[in-house]
Amino acid sequence: MRSLLASMSLLFAITACSTSPVPTSAAQPVPSDRLLNRAYLQPRPDSAEIVLKRDSGFASVTAKIRVFMDGVPIADLYTSEKVTIYPPAGYHVFSANYPQALFGLGNIPEVAAELRPGDRRAYRVGILDGILENSLVISPTAF
Repeated sequence: MRSLLASMSLLFAITACSTSPVPTSAAQPVPSDRLLNRAYLQPRPDSAEIVLKRDSGFASVTAKIRVFMDGVPIADLYTSEKVTIYPPAGYHVFSANYPQALFGLGNIPEVAAELRPGDRRAYRVGILDGILENSLVISPTAF
């Protein structure tokens, strides 16, 4: 019985921290009060379309995640939210972190992209399960 309880507790601890991709059509737009940079909100002839969205799930559900482009804060996202930006063509780096992390601790995942005018891409920000800690990830997604 003890091993069953221990196994169930471990399973709960692992799955309680999991996140899942959210289809772009189901993600909610970030409210305007959490948009931190409005410079890339309108499409231009030389721009690409980038959707940065946060996974759903219980991991850090109450914590916002800040997304960046080229080190510039774009928006603070809660679970199942997205922001659509229109950066100019060229090389860009997208990243994410917890803005309220204790003493600035926490990883800052990054993904680079070479964009052409008219490109459309989506990136998901999720949390990798860990027994002692969770790590943010940002990656391209087809969802």
